Amino acid sequence: MNRWVCLPLFLLPFTLYGQKSLQLGVNLTPLVMNTLEVRGDVGINRNFSFQGAAGFRTQTRNESAVIRVQALQGYIQEQNRAGFISVGGRLFNSEDNPYEVPFIGLSLTMAYYRDKILDTDRGPSPPPPQISEGLQLGVTANIGFSIRVNPSLYLDLAMQMGYSPPRKDLLQYYFPGAGYSTFGPGVLGVKGGHLQPQITLKYTVIKDKRQRIREME
Repeated sequence: MNRWVCLPLFLLPFTLYGQKSLQLGVNLTPLVMNTLEVRGDVGINRNFSFQGAAGFRTQTRNESAVIRVQALQGYIQEQNRAGFISVGGRLFNSEDNPYEVPFIGLSLTMAYYRDKILDTDRGPSPPPPQISEGLQLGVTANIGFSIRVNPSLYLDLAMQMGYSPPRKDLLQYYFPGAGYSTFGPGVLGVKGGHLQPQITLKYTVIKDKRQRIREME
């Protein structure tokens, strides 16, 4: 049993370096939620790549602190801890303009969360804070453009939409790897729906043969 578990981990580095290209980067938009999201793309050909992401969230809400973006205060509890992983693929249309390539992607996301929920009753004897934790699964789709900044640096601008079975304890919450829940007080949206813009700065670790030839010309 252990051999079958260890074999994919042993072969993964060789698989990655055997592919035509490899890009690694950071999605900048989750940083406002104290979430680090590292993204990677393994190019198979000029029209398809495997994509993956992993990261974590660690955020604490201080009663005396001022939340700069008021629209986000419903998504920040007294304490938020989470980790996630996402795998999928995406299709490119690189025929027209190699410097601005449209794409559409689809991924499966799994996250573990542990939140200390902020009590809304601020009376003289408020009840103790509620701890909520669990495993959340979802599917996401992203559509946008990959813009070439220089031969090694790319910027992905996209909108990410997703669905996950809604949590029962909160209407507004942040699902790392998927985005903000769209169903809550004063918000029109689909229950279980998630939305998040993507601004991902990526560096090309391994270039494919076509890129190397273009740089030599």
